[in-house]
Amino acid sequence: MKIALIGPAHPYRGGISHYNTVFCQNLEKKHQIKAISFKRLYPKLLFPGKDQKDLDSEKKIDTESIKAEEIIDSINSLTWFKTYKRVKKFKPQIVMMYWWTPFFTFVFGSIAYMIRNFTKSKVVFLCHNVVSHETRFIDNYLTKLALRNSDYFIVHASKEKKVLEKLIPGAKVIQHVHPTYDVFESAFKKKDISHLKLKKKTILFFGFVREYKGLIYLIKAMPHILKKVDLDLLIVGEFWGGSKVKKQYTDLIKKLKLEKNIKIIDSYVPNEEVGNYFEASDIVVLPYLSATNSGIIQISFALNKPVIVTNVGGLPEVVTHNKTGLVIPPKDEQAIADAIILYYQQKLRNKFIKNIKKERHRFSWDRLIEVVEDIEKGKYD
Repeated sequence: MKIALIGPAHPYRGGISHYNTVFCQNLEKKHQIKAISFKRLYPKLLFPGKDQKDLDSEKKIDTESIKAEEIIDSINSLTWFKTYKRVKKFKPQIVMMYWWTPFFTFVFGSIAYMIRNFTKSKVVFLCHNVVSHETRFIDNYLTKLALRNSDYFIVHASKEKKVLEKLIPGAKVIQHVHPTYDVFESAFKKKDISHLKLKKKTILFFGFVREYKGLIYLIKAMPHILKKVDLDLLIVGEFWGGSKVKKQYTDLIKKLKLEKNIKIIDSYVPNEEVGNYFEASDIVVLPYLSATNSGIIQISFALNKPVIVTNVGGLPEVVTHNKTGLVIPPKDEQAIADAIILYYQQKLRNKFIKNIKKERHRFSWDRLIEVVEDIEKGKYD
């Protein structure tokens, strides 16, 4: 089968790019693939991070046999037409497109319209977020405008499925779990991080620091935790919005006198160094205020690290409470503290790791590929 995939790929940073690239790696084992990526993703003025591309990783998360064509410019409609022409020439049975933010309404909406109306290909939107985390009043309208020209949708959480079905009545929505990012396991290369002087017991917050991820509540939980367990909190990830945003967190850390127990790595981590921070930690904490799903969980599971997550979005559908991790209420620093204390006092680590290993097949890329194959076979018609 011929499959075209349209979305950011290596060398772009972040979860969507990693997802797309790894998906291509697995798809090309069985099918003929064409990957089309961006030559410009976000205009610099609209991007709050430090850099959009990963130029530092020695171990690239890419695919050697299929290089994504960098065609799309998010603000140049001529490149959208060029993308359509490239897809039409390829003649795929399925065109997969990624959706995560209304910023790309006109890009993906236009490409999907042309493909659906002027080719025989089936259009499938894989929605990481149906609506963005920081929702604006116009987002639902823009999302509906972009997605109305899709034949099928794939989502990774039941709440996302409900949102999409409400937004687009009659939509053919397929729910499937987010696969595991095992690429970081293979990329892992030992690096000396002894300079951090981490305690024997260490918990990890990993990924871009954004308000919806609830890090502020984890910091507030630390004084309660330290009364029962002597540990360090390791925060690894670029602060989304720069030094002004970061200061809100560092000021709170100083106010609570936690400087000795919280270590911050304010940068995007090269692929080969990701495993170092997970290996140095006992458990990964995701105190999110809202979520669809999380690639951080799937990195954690690939590296055999249990997680503590809040009961938001699709997180509790991935983490089985008291089996592969702990599920707690959001916006509750005491609940975070209680869960972390329980994890250490009841020595849950080995039990959780054993169960994580048992669930590996549930999160395999092969199972997602089967969903795509079933779409072509007409299973969901």
